[in-house]
Amino acid sequence: MREKERAALRAQQIGIVLQSDNLIPFLTASENVELAVHLAGGEAQRAALAVALVNDPDLLLADEVTAEPRQRMFAGLEVVSWIPDRSFIHACPQRRIPMPATPTPGPEMAGNGPPPSLPKQPRSRWLARLTSLTAVASFAAVAMIVLGVSALVIGNYTRQVVHDQLAPQKIFFPPKDSPDLLPGVEQYAGQQLLTGAQAKAFANDFIGVHVKEIAGGQTYAQVAGKSLAAPNDAALTDQKTSLFQGETLRGLLLSAWGWSVVATISTLAGIILIVVGLILLVLPLANWRVNLRNRAQTGQ
Repeated sequence: MREKERAALRAQQIGIVLQSDNLIPFLTASENVELAVHLAGGEAQRAALAVALVNDPDLLLADEVTAEPRQRMFAGLEVVSWIPDRSFIHACPQRRIPMPATPTPGPEMAGNGPPPSLPKQPRSRWLARLTSLTAVASFAAVAMIVLGVSALVIGNYTRQVVHDQLAPQKIFFPPKDSPDLLPGVEQYAGQQLLTGAQAKAFANDFIGVHVKEIAGGQTYAQVAGKSLAAPNDAALTDQKTSLFQGETLRGLLLSAWGWSVVATISTLAGIILIVVGLILLVLPLANWRVNLRNRAQTGQ
């Protein structure tokens, strides 16, 4: 049957009365019947019934019709409705199914034997398990643990790369008793520069201090400009070379320190993700064990 034919069938042979009357409140009952579209109270319910019955349908679908019906209104009609008030049921001459307020197993149809079983929507057991809250929490926990492990791997790899870049430079802090040991690097006295924290301290508190002393606080760009203007000035040439070497090494060390910070953040994030993931994983497992215990007790 085509869509237009189905629409015609619903419009001409099936009447529908909803729990809400769906009528226009500022129109009269007859005007609502003509438009087939909301009053209030018993008049609205009667008007809604009139709208449903105006085409003389063969089947009436009603949702909790509570208006006092006349038996002659439903003569020859097949009425399908859920009605908490049984007084309405007896007004319908056709087949009736009394529905109690609280569903009980095995309801019987009045005078017609047991009601026909309604088809149930098939549901996949695997789909139900996949969409359950426990399954979603378990999947999220596993995903967080995997991400946490990945973050730890990335953090350790980045830290190792920083170490491998710094170790070949063979940079050592001045010995403890050396006059070159500045206050900012005293805790690393005599150590080889291998970590990001050491790189930052050496770049800022050792190289940075000496660079400022080379040309009275001038930068490499400033000294290089003066050296171009006086190419025969050996002092400017030496200052330019020293500033270039010092600022280049300082930039490399600060870059290594930056990557070490990334490694630290990645490691901390990995630890947090793993801990939260384990907590989320323990909760569904505990719930699963409780369910198993309840089932075992019920089986006994």
